[in-house]
Amino acid sequence: MKPDNVIFIGVILSVLGALTAGIGTWRKSISSRVDSDKQKLEITSLKQQNQILKDDLTGYSTGGDSYLDMMPVMLGNDFFKFIIIQKGKYPLSNVEMWYINMNGWDKMSSMQASEYQNRSRHSTLSNLGYFRQNGIKEIENFKFDKNLGVYLQFHFFTNNGTPTIIFRGKWVNNKWVFAKKIITGQSKEPIYDFDPDYPARADKDSTINDFY
Repeated sequence: MKPDNVIFIGVILSVLGALTAGIGTWRKSISSRVDSDKQKLEITSLKQQNQILKDDLTGYSTGGDSYLDMMPVMLGNDFFKFIIIQKGKYPLSNVEMWYINMNGWDKMSSMQASEYQNRSRHSTLSNLGYFRQNGIKEIENFKFDKNLGVYLQFHFFTNNGTPTIIFRGKWVNNKWVFAKKIITGQSKEPIYDFDPDYPARADKDSTINDFY
């Protein structure tokens, strides 16, 4: 074999050897990157799961974004009870409630209104305790006057805030119709709920806060 051929074959073998080593290194690099990306995804997933668990623990402790809703139930004639319902994923604990009848409030002086509010708070304050998810409590002995209508404010103390529910009722076409505004106490938009026949205005707050 000619020396030139020997040299050429040597060069080819060297190149092939380098290519083989390069391909091996490239494959290892690809495999390493895949493993690294897989590990990153697993770590991200674990972090997300950990955050969800943390949020759940916080929610179960603080009540999270759960809130209370109310609905009236007729007991006969003009007597009603209210069903208080927990809404949301997390339970609410240490719940207290007081309410005030706002009928005639606009005719009181500021001093009279303040005294009336304090009397209402002390005379109606009640401990409702613990609300599990979708838990309910009942409060009774409400008599609605068709001529005056209903204008009640329910104030709550819970482990996640101090929500308020403004409850309105009017006697329209020989039946009671109701409107409601829920202020969750968590810096969120209020929740409104109107019966279809309730004489509502374009401004929902005006509808809720207008005196009968």
